[in-house]
Amino acid sequence: MINSKKSYYEKVYFISEIHDFLSEYGMPEDKVPKTYEKYWKGDFEKYYEVQVWDNEILRPYDFSHTRE
Repeated sequence: MINSKKSYYEKVYFISEIHDFLSEYGMPEDKVPKTYEKYWKGDFEKYYEVQVWDNEILRPYDFSHTRE
């Protein structure tokens, strides 16, 4: 499920670049295919992977209240 022809594949973006990235590429759409036959040949992006190496970046979002 990799389409290396997409210009943003196999690249790393910094948080300061996220706004420009989303402005250019937008968010992946969650379309349900009519059939799953050979689905891997189509565009199958459902998310962008994010790695956070510093918890301070997440502090403004405070996810602690979502835990049970």
